[in-house]
Amino acid sequence: MNPYDYEGDLDPELFEDLGGDAGELEQSGDFLEEGQDWISEDGADLASELDPELFEDSSATGSGSQIPDGKTPLPGTTEKRRSHTTNPPYQSQPGQRDVKTYNYVLDQFAVGVNPRYAHAKGATWCNIYLWDVTRAMGAEIPHWVDKSGNPVAVGQGNELSANATNAWLHKYGSRFGWQKVTLDQAVTAANMGCPAVVSWKNPGGHGHVAMIRPSQPTSQGPWMAQAGRINSSWVRMYRGGSQKGIFGKGAALTFFIHD
Repeated sequence: MNPYDYEGDLDPELFEDLGGDAGELEQSGDFLEEGQDWISEDGADLASELDPELFEDSSATGSGSQIPDGKTPLPGTTEKRRSHTTNPPYQSQPGQRDVKTYNYVLDQFAVGVNPRYAHAKGATWCNIYLWDVTRAMGAEIPHWVDKSGNPVAVGQGNELSANATNAWLHKYGSRFGWQKVTLDQAVTAANMGCPAVVSWKNPGGHGHVAMIRPSQPTSQGPWMAQAGRINSSWVRMYRGGSQKGIFGKGAALTFFIHD
């Protein structure tokens, strides 16, 4: 869909010249750190850090026969046409939240190895992973919107980049149940099984969005799951410690949660 179909009658912050699948081109911005080994993708190295009280029986609706391990994408999650939707087996809705459900929803996509999020000609897909997870949580942060910010079917509107997703959350998110909160409030919500998002608008280039995982924060912040330059189910929010981190401590981040 041509991103200028609505030219002259749209919110300019939501409609950028995205092209194709509206991925984010790689850049050398200082919010990302490279060249460091860190934890295994399945989270096995985290056993001593996770609070067992955060992991309880799941109310997720799903296949039941395949438990997500974060290492193998489950059926329905590998659609390679990134501007199209997925059909993941594990889903939940507001009022059906718990931590194990949230972890299952995140891990079924196995973002670290899923071909849907593989880098392609320098493009990365943080906005697509965010879309996939929040759709599965019944709290869609859309990839396709109309000129008024309403989610629409694939191909029926315009595609949102990470910066445009940030603009959508600020301008339209509350209409669809997304509340802007502090980091502490976002971590609390994630630890109750509610979807929690971090968003960074880059005024000089491509922004970034990620999911906040249920976890106990350290000086590097909570764990996140994300696509991007680093595709990982387990990565810390901030740089500056022994574990892989994404953002510098001075990054102007905003946080959003949904029931």
